[in-house]
Amino acid sequence: MEKIKSLAPDGSYSSGDQSINGYSQTDQELKEQFLRDARALLKQAGQFLAQAGWTEYDIRVNPAGMAVSGDVHADFWNPADLLNTVYCTIGASAVSFGDARTGSLLWLARKSARPETMVVAHPQNQHTAIPG
Repeated sequence: MEKIKSLAPDGSYSSGDQSINGYSQTDQELKEQFLRDARALLKQAGQFLAQAGWTEYDIRVNPAGMAVSGDVHADFWNPADLLNTVYCTIGASAVSFGDARTGSLLWLARKSARPETMVVAHPQNQHTAIPG
């Protein structure tokens, strides 16, 4: 396997003492680098999770607006067990946590069991009439 990926240290994706944003050309370039790095990290996480049976994944990048970092999320699942999933998201907060971190990078990962009613056998939309 290739070298384990990581995000740059806090503060590396913003200029000055501010959060990740796109207010200037430099900030926008740093924000785009953050989103690329986060996507690459989640893609590699998918390679590790595949060894545990979660062989399928969907990674989405939300660049959001110029005032925020945007985020990258991924769902990982085992095609033989659609009710058990792993969800990860990487973003950043503009809120200072009272310590020396300047980028306030956030990572959330959770394993969840979906109720059977959430599994859709047919991907097309199905609508139900609401009496009333």
